[in-house]
Amino acid sequence: MPGFIGNRIQAAALREALALVEEGVATPQEVDTVIKTSIGRRWAVVGVFEIAGLDLKLAIVEQLFPEIASTQEVSHLLRDKVAQGDLGFKSGKGFYEWPPEEAEALRQRVAHALIEIARW
Repeated sequence: MPGFIGNRIQAAALREALALVEEGVATPQEVDTVIKTSIGRRWAVVGVFEIAGLDLKLAIVEQLFPEIASTQEVSHLLRDKVAQGDLGFKSGKGFYEWPPEEAEALRQRVAHALIEIARW
């Protein structure tokens, strides 16, 4: 099966995030805020299979799975950004504007956070 486990899970989340943005349900910033303030924090300490309440999970996915993006096509939004050279913080523009000092601040924030998580 192609891809590492983490890449596959991340790609599935990205597919849904892109679909939410393309459909106008949320902005990229809103999606990022939800991830950073909810599931991202939770996943840093407990995996999806460790959390109890499989009956609740079943009830949720019975409703959500039919609605979640399942396209096998790559998002036109992502393709367009890359074609325009809007590559994110490495080019200074993507779903956000990235002046050099903000791009460096992001790199530092990620590095420090990962070091702290590793210390747990």
